[in-house]
Amino acid sequence: MLSQEQRPLPSLSWQLTLQIVGLVLLLAAIVVPLFYFLHERPMINALAEATQIAAIQRVESKLDSQFRPVERILLQSLAWGRAGMFNEKDAEPFNRLMMPMLRNVPFMSSVVTANQSGEEILLIKTPEGWKNRLSRVDEWGKRQQWLEWKKDLPPTSEWTERDYDPRRRPWYQGAAAEKSDEAIHWSAPYMLVSTGEAAISVSARWRAPNSELTHVLDFDVTLADISRLTRTIQIGQSGYVSLLTEDGRVIGLPRLPEFGSEAALRSTILKKPQEIGLGKIQAALDIWKNQGGGSQSLHFDDDNGVSWIGSVRPLQVGEQTLAIVAIAPAADFSSISTRLVLSALLGLLAVVVISYLAARHIVKRVRQPLQQLAQESTRLGGMQLDEPVSVDARFSEIVELTDAQERMRLLLLEARNTLEEANHDLEDKIILRTQELETANEEMTQLLLRLRQTQAQLVQSEKLSALGALVAGVSHELNTPIGNCVLIASTVETQQIEFEEQLKTGLRRSVLSNFLNALRDGNQILQRNLKRAAELVHSFKQIAVDQSSDQRREFDLKEIVHETQLSLMPTLKKAGCHFINALPDGVMMDSYPGPLIQIITNLSTNAVTHGFEHAAGGEIQVSLVGADEAGETQGCTGTDTDSYADENVHLLFRDNGQGIPEANLPRIFDPFFTTRLGHGGSGLGLNIVYNLVTRVLGGSIRVHSEEGRGTCFEIILPRKAPQKRPVDEEFEISN
Repeated sequence: MLSQEQRPLPSLSWQLTLQIVGLVLLLAAIVVPLFYFLHERPMINALAEATQIAAIQRVESKLDSQFRPVERILLQSLAWGRAGMFNEKDAEPFNRLMMPMLRNVPFMSSVVTANQSGEEILLIKTPEGWKNRLSRVDEWGKRQQWLEWKKDLPPTSEWTERDYDPRRRPWYQGAAAEKSDEAIHWSAPYMLVSTGEAAISVSARWRAPNSELTHVLDFDVTLADISRLTRTIQIGQSGYVSLLTEDGRVIGLPRLPEFGSEAALRSTILKKPQEIGLGKIQAALDIWKNQGGGSQSLHFDDDNGVSWIGSVRPLQVGEQTLAIVAIAPAADFSSISTRLVLSALLGLLAVVVISYLAARHIVKRVRQPLQQLAQESTRLGGMQLDEPVSVDARFSEIVELTDAQERMRLLLLEARNTLEEANHDLEDKIILRTQELETANEEMTQLLLRLRQTQAQLVQSEKLSALGALVAGVSHELNTPIGNCVLIASTVETQQIEFEEQLKTGLRRSVLSNFLNALRDGNQILQRNLKRAAELVHSFKQIAVDQSSDQRREFDLKEIVHETQLSLMPTLKKAGCHFINALPDGVMMDSYPGPLIQIITNLSTNAVTHGFEHAAGGEIQVSLVGADEAGETQGCTGTDTDSYADENVHLLFRDNGQGIPEANLPRIFDPFFTTRLGHGGSGLGLNIVYNLVTRVLGGSIRVHSEEGRGTCFEIILPRKAPQKRPVDEEFEISN
């Protein structure tokens, strides 16, 4: 075990600081749950209930405005029938009365009158005009007559056969079963035989005076408008509302992308919620039924663990009970957004920092005089006795220790003076004997000093010369990131001064939060710009060496492309283009990096200028063809040879731009061929690429492109480039 002297002792300042900060964190851990359960959760339930009730009331209002006028129209039409203004034998008086009503009420698609003898007249709205269907089951059997009415033209007639009897239809049987004449009957939603649309029928029976023959008049109300309404209602950010029949079939589709088209409406209406992917609607309806159909909010979790809040309200239509179901994720109504959470975390961090600083300040008031006493003791132990003991003492105990040290200093000073007087004579003799030696040493020292100064000046001159050459090469590119750093530093300094002024007058939480946010943002900007400056220095250092010489060396292909990518970033960023370096690590080449850099640069510039001329957000990708790539990949043909083979590297340069017209493909490598003549195009970019690949690097290049599908250049290069011929060196230097 360690002795008392060897065992490390805890720091007073550290222990006190930890206790204060821990107390602050404990308080935060108590306050946050209390806030959620006492404020946030009740507010979520209240907001969700209010929003869902508003959506349900909107649906109720729409249904009321759609169903009530139909009942009034039905009663008016029954009065016309009793007055003998129409019957089932003549379509023309029936049409004269009913066409204006159907024309003025868009959601009524058809009207039909039938009697107990099986006679029927149906009037349907069509895009071209109107149609009648006349049925007389007892007289004609299965035969039906269809009359089509078009504007300013006489009706056309067509006979068909169908096993149809109006007396077997739900609307007829429902009205016939009512207790009294003119009692309104609403049918369950069903699919219309005549149009195939989902509809609900409102019908009533009547008898003409002095007649025992029973008649039924029926109006068909399409349900498409209900879904068009429910598809427009959004609850929160992703909640929705739906309308269901008494037996649980959907007649009002919710606001979901899969139900956005008319085709989806026709194919999903009157289906069970589970059949069309509305399991949450079914879950809310089941919970509501299990709870006895009350008006309280419903809470349930879906298969992904997301909490949902729902409301269900019954709606009485005739003898049927429809259900309006509104659901939404509980998170849609939470005031705790990501931004608020981040702000709260930053606020908590600020409180922790403030408590830490306060603790450090308290500790400093105790630690500082103790440290001063320790320093004074060390000074006295080193016999530095000229200055009196000085300690900023704020406590009586510290003052007593300071006085004791001062008395000890005076005693040591008196003893030292006595010793100095005794040694004074001896020192005088030594001084006299060493004067000549000191004079000689002084001369030698001055000579050596001049030599060292001259040497330092020469070294500094060489350093400045090298530094000047380096700065001249990269200063332009470094100007922007470094300028940004200076601007941010200046801004932070200004905000610091303003913050200190706020401290003097009273600090508000919002001021502290803004100051910390500014510090964080400034730090991020500083890091990004400094990282950018470092990358630029590294990239330009290597690229400058490669492009300014025809040096042949071994290099990693991916690193060369990455360095070129960094030098192209201003151009690519301005064009909104994304560069993807998909090359694998470790593809080593013994070649000339300078021409390869120029090839990648020219191809990238060509893609930005021509491929993405009329569109932003393009993509450039550099990759290798593997042995498992067969057929075509975005216009590029794979090979049976591995691109990692010892002899060659099969490089692909792709872009997803507008492509090259087929007529231009045979000429793109010709000198001075350009499609931007007079707009900055020289026609030499791809010609230079072709010559560098074939003449300098000893490879081959070909292009594949289709208009609208991008362009791909296949470049096959030997991993070990051939020795340059004099003509190749001359070509490379000229470019």
